[in-house]
Amino acid sequence: MQKYKKTSKVSWVNKSERVAEIAKLAELIKEGEEEHLEHYNDLVLSYAKDTNMQASASETDPIAWDLFCELAGGDPGKIVYAGGRRGLNYLEMVKFNRGYWR
Repeated sequence: MQKYKKTSKVSWVNKSERVAEIAKLAELIKEGEEEHLEHYNDLVLSYAKDTNMQASASETDPIAWDLFCELAGGDPGKIVYAGGRRGLNYLEMVKFNRGYWR
């Protein structure tokens, strides 16, 4: 008889801490402290990878999101979905920026 290992759900215990740290670094970078940019980019890429790029773009990369909204003249990511409205996730924002969706 073959035994199977029971799967376990990935726990997001530190999700709020990671989002808060990303937001804090984004504010420091916006204030001109660009020496934090490398650590910020590492955190953003790590968080995007861990969430499979499905987390909200505004919490995954606040700097890119602000620039994205500024260039588009507002939040372009309000998509009608299942009777409600939602913002873009990180993957959708990246695809819009690269011109995959027109």
